[in-house]
Amino acid sequence: MGVDRLTQILENLAREQPTRSIHLKTTERQSRSATSARSVPLTISNDYMQTSKSQRFFDRVVVGFSNGMKDHRAAYCDGTRCAEVKFHPTIVDKPVAVEISKQFMDDMIYNTLSIPFPLNSYYVGPKELIEALPSAERLPDGEVIGRPCDVFLFKAVGPADRKEDLVYHLDKQTSVPLKVACFIQPEHLAIDRPYWTWEATTLDDVEGHHVPLSSLRTKFVVKDASREVRPQVNMTTAIGVDEVEFDREIPATAFWPAYQDDVPVIDLIHGKTIHAPKHKTAALPPDVIRVAEPGSTPWALLGGAFLVVALIAAAMGLRSRLSSGGPGRRPA
Repeated sequence: MGVDRLTQILENLAREQPTRSIHLKTTERQSRSATSARSVPLTISNDYMQTSKSQRFFDRVVVGFSNGMKDHRAAYCDGTRCAEVKFHPTIVDKPVAVEISKQFMDDMIYNTLSIPFPLNSYYVGPKELIEALPSAERLPDGEVIGRPCDVFLFKAVGPADRKEDLVYHLDKQTSVPLKVACFIQPEHLAIDRPYWTWEATTLDDVEGHHVPLSSLRTKFVVKDASREVRPQVNMTTAIGVDEVEFDREIPATAFWPAYQDDVPVIDLIHGKTIHAPKHKTAALPPDVIRVAEPGSTPWALLGGAFLVVALIAAAMGLRSRLSSGGPGRRPA
């Protein structure tokens, strides 16, 4: 690929990406897993915001479990530190703790950032696509939804114990990512047997940007994969963009949770747990989370932290049990 073509692609990407902020709402409809008897179809609602100042917010709600429960997560980043509101495993939407750390949701736990598609396609592991592209290997041209594409290979993305090869199809006209394929073994790349793919099914014009408002993520069974065996689908996730806004002003308060009375704040950065005292104030709506910014530790209340830890552990166990076979889990 000539220097001029690469320059054109980078210019296209710079024009398509938001410069100040993006607010994205999507709905995902996930099928049951073909490899897990416990799996059920799920509906996932995502509300995601980020800015050029590294501020981020992600509210994710999963419904459809056979027991009628839902999995709710809310993560925040003010640009320097992160927080996640932990919810009760059985009392719907009841916050039980706020956990402060340097980790935003599940960033890089599954070798990708916690960003919903289609926006996730603008990243290669932890790097922005526009930053990683100059070091990629050019592959023969491809086609997605009838549109010619430039195709690039990013080799050995991720930590030493989880290297993956990623292939990106970029629309030749706009350079918008239209397909991403993840290969967890080098030999799988040679026979075109990805572990998962994300692929646009439309390309739409929104506020001067080109956005795949509909797309499909597919997870495959790759155990004993070979050229002679046809790819077997494990599960699919149909993704629809409900709302997207570019470069709007978003208040800083959107990127840090307000604390609720008597909900402990677990500060993993400084190694302390703090309870705010209960205040005798007028009742607030149940979805409002407010309390004074934590200061020193009221030692008499630290015993409640053990209950909080137990509740969080129960929620994590429930999520793992009910979501087994979901996307992101690699085969043993």
